[in-house]
Amino acid sequence: MTGRSPGEIAVAIERALLTHPAVVRLDGGAFGVIATPAPGRRVVGVDVAGEGRRVEIAVVVRIGRPVPEVVAELRDRVTRIAGPVKVDVTVSDVE
Repeated sequence: MTGRSPGEIAVAIERALLTHPAVVRLDGGAFGVIATPAPGRRVVGVDVAGEGRRVEIAVVVRIGRPVPEVVAELRDRVTRIAGPVKVDVTVSDVE
């Protein structure tokens, strides 16, 4: 990943995901464990972990587009920020 902290990367990823037209909101999972500490808060729905080798995101998406296409676009947004890392995407719900 870049020279930024996991919290900074998570905040940038959060912004990028929330501006995608198919994303309703981010989701922390059943127990809120998909999250990354950032200055003054937790970025829920984005887990920057694995010493820079993995990013996990969980999203609620709008109905209307094929989910695999949306997931591919979200992975692309994450890798543009975090670099060449494994990106696990969970679609928690569709609205």
